[in-house]
Amino acid sequence: MLWKCLLLILALAIPANLSGLQPATSSNDLAEAGKAYDQALLEFRESMKHASAIQIKLAMSDTMNAAQASLDWIEAILATKAPRLRLEQAAIRKFELSPEPELELVQFLYQVLDNSFRAKKMGRVYQIAKILDGYHETSDQSKVDSKSRDNVNLMLGLSSVYVSDLPRATGFITNFRHVFNDLDKDELALIDQFNYHTHFYPDEQKLNESATNLPRVRFQTELGDIVIELYANEAPISVNSFLNLVEKGVFNDTIFHAVLTGRLAEGGVFGTDREIRRSGNKVPNEAKLPNARKHMYGTLSMPEPVDPDSPSTLFAILMQSNANLDGAQTVFGRVVSGMEVVEEFEPTHQIGEEEKIEPVPGAVATVLLKAEILEQGNR
Repeated sequence: MLWKCLLLILALAIPANLSGLQPATSSNDLAEAGKAYDQALLEFRESMKHASAIQIKLAMSDTMNAAQASLDWIEAILATKAPRLRLEQAAIRKFELSPEPELELVQFLYQVLDNSFRAKKMGRVYQIAKILDGYHETSDQSKVDSKSRDNVNLMLGLSSVYVSDLPRATGFITNFRHVFNDLDKDELALIDQFNYHTHFYPDEQKLNESATNLPRVRFQTELGDIVIELYANEAPISVNSFLNLVEKGVFNDTIFHAVLTGRLAEGGVFGTDREIRRSGNKVPNEAKLPNARKHMYGTLSMPEPVDPDSPSTLFAILMQSNANLDGAQTVFGRVVSGMEVVEEFEPTHQIGEEEKIEPVPGAVATVLLKAEILEQGNR
């Protein structure tokens, strides 16, 4: 098994002297990126300092106050996620703009890559591995550790399968068969599904590239924004229903109640008050239409409820391709920005014994604060 599912937030160590910004006079963009990075680093350190103080308080609390201290500790840990995500994004931005990135910044991205891989945040792995792969190609090879290069290549290849990057994934499957014995059965099954999806990949790409004036919706969460493009041409009834629910504010202050790291995040059903949100209208399943879209990384799907013609308010965001859902559930959109936010959602479920999906004890669900229409498009 190449990765572990559990990532402890506190395991993300920041080099002590990463805050020093090298003067940059050749690019205003680089200077701004450096300032943004320094600010993000400061905010993250402050959040960690607060979490450490709460941890000490928890260790010193008596039996009477232990329960509240534990809740405070969980809240403090969750509060470090958004600053950490902003720090990672700022580091990536600074790295991309730097002609010669500082060694410590390179090492930081290696660390983020490794942590993301262990946590199964494959979209983030793909993003950073691509950047580091380009860095390896243009850098002095005597300064590039061969083991680091090999690890990046391996992570880039496997993450390409997750995010449906056909050329890179095909190369990985062809050239890295010698590591297949180290993959777990979920990863091997994903490769099989990818091989199935390769037949449809060109058509999916053409549809994404040629479609114009499609509706777009923004999800505002505690961790950042997610922008969704809706497939009004291939799932018009589902899209229209979804947009109507957005306009009515049905999704505001709801939770992502079923999040399985590296697989999917379901939401739209329960409010933060745990009351069920209802759509009030039935929507036919459009999954069997001739031009129905496939369940690729980042797509929005309507999981099938008990009533096959009533998806209600339930939706799911996929964190990996899933050919088993094709023809069964309607794909009605895709995330065009913010998948790194989706991958940070607090996992509410996990794979337990005998491959059963079990709730994560004490999990605090991520909140969808507001959904709003950015572009009406063709409905």
